[in-house]
Amino acid sequence: LTRLAEADTLGDDVAWRARLDTDPITRTLGEVLLRSPISDVDLQDAYESIRRDRTPTDPDAALKVSAILEWAGGIVPPGLPLQARSALDRKDVARRSAGLLGAGFEGRARERARLADWLGAPSRTAPVRTVFVTGLPAIGKSTLLEQVLGDVMTVHPGTLPVRLDFDRSGLDVRDPVRLSIETLRQIALLLPDRARDADAAIRTSLAQPPPETERSDPTLPRPIVALLQDLASTGDRRIVFVLDTLEALTARGRTHPGQLFDWLDELTRITRMPLAVVSAGRGDALSSIGSRIVEPPIALDALDAGDRFALMSRLQIPKDLYQPVDRASDGNPLLIKMAAQIVRQNPDGLKALEGFQALEGGHLYRFLESRLANPDLQRICRSGLLVRRLTSACFAEVLAPAAGLGDRSAAELMALYDELCRQTWLLERDPRQPDGFRQPEPVRRALFPLLQATPGARKLHRAAARWFMRRDGQEDRADGLYHRLQSSPQAADRPLDPALARLFDRAMLSELDDPARKAVLVARGAQSGTDYESDAAPRGPAGALEARDLMVALDGGDLVEADDLYRRAFVDRFVAPDGPAGDAARTYLWRSGSWREARRLLTARDELRPDDRDLADMDPNA
Repeated sequence: LTRLAEADTLGDDVAWRARLDTDPITRTLGEVLLRSPISDVDLQDAYESIRRDRTPTDPDAALKVSAILEWAGGIVPPGLPLQARSALDRKDVARRSAGLLGAGFEGRARERARLADWLGAPSRTAPVRTVFVTGLPAIGKSTLLEQVLGDVMTVHPGTLPVRLDFDRSGLDVRDPVRLSIETLRQIALLLPDRARDADAAIRTSLAQPPPETERSDPTLPRPIVALLQDLASTGDRRIVFVLDTLEALTARGRTHPGQLFDWLDELTRITRMPLAVVSAGRGDALSSIGSRIVEPPIALDALDAGDRFALMSRLQIPKDLYQPVDRASDGNPLLIKMAAQIVRQNPDGLKALEGFQALEGGHLYRFLESRLANPDLQRICRSGLLVRRLTSACFAEVLAPAAGLGDRSAAELMALYDELCRQTWLLERDPRQPDGFRQPEPVRRALFPLLQATPGARKLHRAAARWFMRRDGQEDRADGLYHRLQSSPQAADRPLDPALARLFDRAMLSELDDPARKAVLVARGAQSGTDYESDAAPRGPAGALEARDLMVALDGGDLVEADDLYRRAFVDRFVAPDGPAGDAARTYLWRSGSWREARRLLTARDELRPDDRDLADMDPNA
């Protein structure tokens, strides 16, 4: 694109592509490159929001615009890709908060008051201490912290929240530089006018070599420290750290909580910014650093009767069902909300609550399965709900055959699909597709680890990968790549298509294991597979020019030249198996004796083009 712009032929090329009736994303890319009005209304709204440092209302449109700006590279106005990433991050934070507090918050008045008082009096001195919230799974620990954070930000607008959820494997307390980068990244979300300063500080910190020091204290990167000191001197600002799922941190090593608080001590000493910490986890997650806990810990148990019934009233549960719901939920707020969904959907609310069990481990999955009276639907949903976006075609061509129901008629499958989609507590409309559905985020988070552990999970992922990769849309193919990465650990060992990797949202990334997540981040330009992306664009896919040069060398019998070309232009780059680059790569691999890799590329091509109608277009040597 840069070469076309420098040669003053970019406009001609964009106009030529526009005449090919391209898809909306390609058309929008052309309009952004020419800085002309965007024709797609949703994408135009998202683009204008990003330009003005506002949070877009449509996260899907914002994600597309973000990818478009990354593809456009240096031709778009400076800073826009960074603004797009910040806008998406702000939307993610807002969506997380809405997911936790969407049904409102009831009760816990004493606990809220104590946490709010603690956060309202931050300290500038070490050692850093925390109010620790503990309790059973799904009792509302994270929801309580989110509610209190909202309360404090209302009273103290200068509060800068930093959420560190240690259920994310990417957070490593042994790396103080990355922890500092994540802290500044989150702070910059609330300070758009300092986003470029934060971006520059982070990039400088990443480029610096590891410090050589004999100090036992963690060493923080100087550019980030300098910016935080500057922020501390401006206005009534304070940092509030919300540390969540600390039992996951302790599980990595008993010394990890201590290392985390050593880093917080150093951050406080150097920046002198007022700082307060609240934390949550199961059991005695912080027992190894008991002196850091402000006694006594807050131990959450069931809501008291008044709070339970107030929550039921807000959720519009019929009064004659208060007692059955109360018995079924055992005072657990999440269970009360789940029961409300089921009661609203089922006219016989009392019968619908039979068999309600604690939302813990496999009980949740068994309970949800018991809500599906049809045994065929139960079979389909045992692993079928791993599909992130569900349509009638996907249901009939992927889920049903994977469950052994491929012999059912089209009418029977449509009836099953309609019955499944009526389970409004389990599925909601997908705004991106006319007949599409998806799982609500809280249900998805609860179900995913259980579904992923079912015996048919790998089989389902393989079938879904083949199906989505054969679709025309880039979003469908991104889903195909997601399922391919889930189906095989080896899929992350090969270069991925950067265009598809950039369409992965945070929810998709969070469901991948570490190697797959890093492979996606590297493909879209992240440094060393971290969550922070670099300005340097990743190497794009091997293209037609490289394919032609390689074929010329092979046709001329110059294997030395061919070997050099392949190593420089194809290794560590994505090779589309159904294009000229794929044909050239297979030809080289056949002739160089790398037959296993050649067969892998051929199999990948067959997955994309299973009907062999394009065999005549293939190079006979490939």
